[in-house]
Amino acid sequence: MTATPQTLDPLGGLTARYFLLVTAFVAALIAALALWNHAEDIIRPEWQIAALGALVAALVQAIIAADPRFFPFGRIRHAAVFATLLLATALDAASRPAGSGQDGAWGAVTIAILLFMSGSFRPWLEIIVVSVLTATGVGIIVGLHLGDLGAADSAELVIRSVTPILAVGAGTAAFSNVLVTRVSAWQRHNQVVPPADPAAAAEVQRGRQDFVDYRVGPFLEGLLESDTITPVDIARARGLSAALRQQMLRDAERSWLDDAVDSFEGERAVVDGMTADQRHAIGATIAELRSDPSLVPGSLAARADVSPVPAVTLTATVEGQRVRASAFRAVLGAAFPRARVDAVGSELTIVVQFSR
Repeated sequence: MTATPQTLDPLGGLTARYFLLVTAFVAALIAALALWNHAEDIIRPEWQIAALGALVAALVQAIIAADPRFFPFGRIRHAAVFATLLLATALDAASRPAGSGQDGAWGAVTIAILLFMSGSFRPWLEIIVVSVLTATGVGIIVGLHLGDLGAADSAELVIRSVTPILAVGAGTAAFSNVLVTRVSAWQRHNQVVPPADPAAAAEVQRGRQDFVDYRVGPFLEGLLESDTITPVDIARARGLSAALRQQMLRDAERSWLDDAVDSFEGERAVVDGMTADQRHAIGATIAELRSDPSLVPGSLAARADVSPVPAVTLTATVEGQRVRASAFRAVLGAAFPRARVDAVGSELTIVVQFSR
C-alpha cells in the first residue's frame, strides 16, 4: 500500500478531519455568496439546483471519507469527490449564459478550496494527477461557454479558472510529499533495534545462579546434615521449587505484551504472530492510555484469543472524562482495518483481529 500522510500519521489524519469540515463549509459559503451576487445571471434555475446538489454530494463524500470509521481516505473516494465537483462545475456553467455570464461561476473556486484538504490524506503524485485532470476539465468546461468573447478575454477567463487549481494542487502536493518523507525517515530511524546487551543477559544468569547457590544449595545441605525432615522443611522445599520453576520459565512464557499491561490472559503465542506495524499500533495505544492521568491504576488488561480468528482485547477503566474512541480508531486503523473501540461510561474495550 502506498504511504500517505494519513496512514503514516493517523492522529494527524484525525485532526485534519476537522480542517476538512471547515474547508467544506468555506467551499459551500463561497458558492452561496457567488450565487447571491450573480443571481441575475442564472438562466436555467433547474441546472443551478442540480449543480448545488452535486456540490453538496461532493462535500458529503469528502466528510464521510475522512471519518475514522471509514479509514483510510482511499484513492477511489478521492477521485469520486473531484469527479462530482467537476460535474457541479459543468452544471453551474450550463445554468449561466455563455461569455461574460460565466464571471459568477463558482465551480473552479470550490475545487481549489477542496484541494487544500487532500494534502493531509493522499500521496503527492495522486494530488498532482487530480489537479491536472480537474484543471483540464475546468478549462474544457469554460472553453465551451466562452460565447462571443474575444481572444484576450477568453484566454483571461480560462487562465483565471485554471490557475488557482494548479497552484493549490502544487502546494498541496509539496506539503504531502514533505510530510510523508519526514515521517517515513523518522519511522525508519525508530525501527532500528539496538543489539542485545550482553551485560543484561549475564546479570539474569547471575541472578539465577545466586538463587541456587545461596538459597537452594544451603537448604539442601541443611537437609543432608539433619536427621529428620520437618513440615517446615517440606513447605520451604515446595516454595523454593515453585520459585525456581517460575524463574526458569518466565522468559520462555512471557510475551512482549506482558510488560506493557497490568494483567495478561490467554494464549501468549498469539501476540507473537503480529507484524511489526501491528505491534507498534498496539504499543502506541497502550502508551496513550498510560499517559492519561485518569486511567485507573491496575485496570489495563489484555486477553489473547485463538479462535475463531486470532484477536487481542484490551480493557481499561478511565475515570473523570469522556474517552475519545475516534483517536484510538485512528491509531489502530492503519494496522487493524477492523479494529473495534467501544467506550461505555468509564470502561474502554478495544478488540483487534489479525491473520497469523
